[in-house]
Amino acid sequence: MAMLKSCLLLFIIFSMGNTEVTITRDVNGLDGLDVDLARRCPDTWIKSGLRCYKFFSHPAKWITAERNCQRLGANLASVRKKQENDFLLSLLPSSTPTWVGAHDAIVSSNVCPTLNGHWMWSDGTVFSYSHWCAGEPNSNPHGYYSCVEISYSSNRCWNDIGCFYSKPYICVKELRDRHADPQLL
Repeated sequence: MAMLKSCLLLFIIFSMGNTEVTITRDVNGLDGLDVDLARRCPDTWIKSGLRCYKFFSHPAKWITAERNCQRLGANLASVRKKQENDFLLSLLPSSTPTWVGAHDAIVSSNVCPTLNGHWMWSDGTVFSYSHWCAGEPNSNPHGYYSCVEISYSSNRCWNDIGCFYSKPYICVKELRDRHADPQLL
């Protein structure tokens, strides 16, 4: 009967589609069956941790790039730590300025100058890490530099720039729901 349950469980798991299965024995080496499920990234996406990434070389304006990502169940990439920034840079052809999901919450410094420079991520991730180039963000006098490109200059750092420029972009999708697992924030 245990074998039948195990086979049924495996059948259900494999029929779910986008999963990887690891079968292990319990810590005591007993005949128990422990199944660990981990979702896979879609084809052509690259997995790192609990996220899937895809670089799109076809240039688009920032808002178009974000909408393109959303159509794929993703957002423009957010960066939470140095290792993630380094990973994103590894996806790019060298020195290719590329959109990520950071944007200034206040578009024009003329509207509310004290709030200009309040950076956010399009996927709702807390903006707690940055890798700005020297002198950045500099939000030009008219407040038009409201989006972020990575891999700017030979230093491969971040630059704030007008969202109306067309650039390649990186999308990211979570393998697990961030709201269900607060450690993913």
